[in-house]
Amino acid sequence: VDGQSPEELAEAGARTFLSDDGMAGAAVMPDGNIVAVFKDSASKKKQAARELLLTALENGGDRLDCYGTQLVDTYRQSGFVPVARVEFNPAYAPEGWTFGKQDVYVMAHNGDLPEDILRKSSLSSREGGYKTWTQEELDALPTFAYDDAIAYRDRLLAERYAAEGGNASGPGISGEGMTGGAGRSGRELRSYG
Repeated sequence: VDGQSPEELAEAGARTFLSDDGMAGAAVMPDGNIVAVFKDSASKKKQAARELLLTALENGGDRLDCYGTQLVDTYRQSGFVPVARVEFNPAYAPEGWTFGKQDVYVMAHNGDLPEDILRKSSLSSREGGYKTWTQEELDALPTFAYDDAIAYRDRLLAERYAAEGGNASGPGISGEGMTGGAGRSGRELRSYG
């Protein structure tokens, strides 16, 4: 949930991805954390978040965190599940924050393959699509300080990978549940990292 420059991302070993029009992008850190997801408000591209997240997942991404319930809803449509909450603290909000009180939600990917994400994202939860989280359910998530929430999520993922017999570092490293790092044909994203 913090902004990072392209130089900072490169120094951290992130793989970065940018849409062909240069108006949307994301990065995947070596530990699978998806960061720096953005879409310029002037962009006319539809479903930019889904395309970015599919690319991030195909390149080892399996976790992220975000401000507010609107992004939780966006990310859940790609198989991300909120596992913890960090109460909003204006002292840590990005410079120029104008969005009011928005808690941070820490999310983990459920392991679905990209083709399952594409299929499920067009379905309602009753039809087998992804669960829509109510505010009550989000408020009931375990609440931690930020670093503790990240550690909690990472522990849940490590336990899941260990139970699945995969590498505890995540599917991007072990190959479990992923289609590989080559990307989907026809994806309108360029890799820069």
